[in-house]
Amino acid sequence: MNRIYELLKIEIYSVLYIFFYHLPGYYFSNKLRAWFMKLYLKKCGKKFMLNREVIIESPNKIEIGNNVQINARCWISGGGGIYIEDGVLIGPNVTIHSANHIFNDPNKKIIEQGHIAQPVYIEEDCWLGASVIILPGVRISKHCIIGAGSVVTKNTEPFSVYVGNPARKIRDLKDNNV
Repeated sequence: MNRIYELLKIEIYSVLYIFFYHLPGYYFSNKLRAWFMKLYLKKCGKKFMLNREVIIESPNKIEIGNNVQINARCWISGGGGIYIEDGVLIGPNVTIHSANHIFNDPNKKIIEQGHIAQPVYIEEDCWLGASVIILPGVRISKHCIIGAGSVVTKNTEPFSVYVGNPARKIRDLKDNNV
């Protein structure tokens, strides 16, 4: 019975979110979207802002801290768990994956091999630039900046700037005034 309840809850979320997805305007619309999303997220702190056209899959497996802003047209797949700490800024068109296809057996079609879920952690005070892609199992350490268009495939070091595909460290923020 619990499984049926969870599936029904997901369907209701999907149908109702259509109304909030395209709301025009900025400040009040973002607050309204965030209020609605808080009903479905596993955990959500204060001062959460959610811009238009953001797709969040499996919100019940996503935890969001205080003062987090998610910009327009992001896609966040929470199936493996996503943990976003306080003060994180997520730019437009960012993609965060927390699950991936298994492709170990060349004798089976990929679609038949299932998925592997790996949580994503984004620690406090990080900034993900526009069109960043975060892959499953990655930890973005505190006070990191990920440059626009970067693809993060491995864990980062704190107080650092990463850019590129795959993302690589280009600057240490601890010793520099930026």
